[in-house]
Amino acid sequence: MKESLDWAVDKGITTKEAHESGVLDHYMIREFPRLNKGKLQILSADGYLEEKKGVTSKRL
Repeated sequence: MKESLDWAVDKGITTKEAHESGVLDHYMIREFPRLNKGKLQILSADGYLEEKKGVTSKRL
């Protein structure tokens, strides 16, 4: 599970092909809350990842 969460927010990771419209890698989605002083939460049945104020919390 830890590897999945780390992979999901790594730079260059996306679920779309480069030729598809709306391509935005997950790293960019991760950066938006950082730049705007917000927070990012990824929840799953087995754990979560939260980033807020430069601190990353994970529960796996």
